[in-house]
Amino acid sequence: MPFNIQIRHNPEYRGGSGEPRYFLQADLSTLLPRPVTSWLGVFWRPNPGHPSLKEVYWVEVAGKRLEKGNLSALVKAVPQVLTSMGGFNTFPYYYFTYPQGDPLPVFHGEGKLRLKVNGGELSGYEIGEVWQRVGDGLLGKKVINSREELEVHLLLWQDLSLYPTALALKGGKHWVPLFQGASPDGGELLYDVIGVPTRFLHTRDAFALRREVAQSLLTARSLPTPYDLGMEAVLPQVWQGMEQVSSPTGFCLNYPTEGSRVEMPVYEAGGDFFALAAQRKHKLYFGASPEELVPRVALELGRERRLSSSTLLSIERHKGEKRD
Repeated sequence: MPFNIQIRHNPEYRGGSGEPRYFLQADLSTLLPRPVTSWLGVFWRPNPGHPSLKEVYWVEVAGKRLEKGNLSALVKAVPQVLTSMGGFNTFPYYYFTYPQGDPLPVFHGEGKLRLKVNGGELSGYEIGEVWQRVGDGLLGKKVINSREELEVHLLLWQDLSLYPTALALKGGKHWVPLFQGASPDGGELLYDVIGVPTRFLHTRDAFALRREVAQSLLTARSLPTPYDLGMEAVLPQVWQGMEQVSSPTGFCLNYPTEGSRVEMPVYEAGGDFFALAAQRKHKLYFGASPEELVPRVALELGRERRLSSSTLLSIERHKGEKRD
């Protein structure tokens, strides 16, 4: 399949290995309904000790590195990689990854998301819907131990890079991922809705976006209250940015486990209160007040099989003033 590839020098290149020496300007219009140009950074390094390959040029496409011994060979190989990525007459929009499994490309075509899995085709209208169905299928086959092992990555066509999930908004049947941007400090979020330009946000804007999405779901009568939309799969480095605009309330939810107690500090951000469940990937439960969090969190912990009885969850001040 023909793809027009042009070589562009990087005027900022100063000889360091951490910056691209060239860019490949790739016209992706062959497989897309509108003109899209992708810029791929070409990195270079010497290759001492090899009998024939004295240097290596490489690009990364959809999370995979493509290496060649000279720039000309790399330019010729890129169209083959682009062709192999195509499916359903387009480029992938997302990728699913999971331990010990090959990445699964997810395409958007004919008004829906589509992918090939287990020899068949699966489709849906929202990425959360597709994520849950694929996760259930892998769980049923015992390929993964929990749905959280199935991760969603956004493929931006402008650079063909994969952006992992930074956090997800979860409420009812809705699961909306936000993706981690390329900023070195992890402070950038990508909010992508199909058919709408990608929004680039700072982690401190995550709470305002949650309220915006919750209001949209309320208007559509898809959510009972704005506090039914929580956050999960929050990366620790993303929480660091969110914590900067969160104020501790002095309250803490806690419940007993075998030989210890689990504590969930309560914060306030933009007028909303939330309890933080600090895990490998954090989870945030929202409510209108610290006290109103108790029944909400108890219900959710019960659904997650982490709490055997709602009466085990209590709220207290850090100074020891207990409030049930």
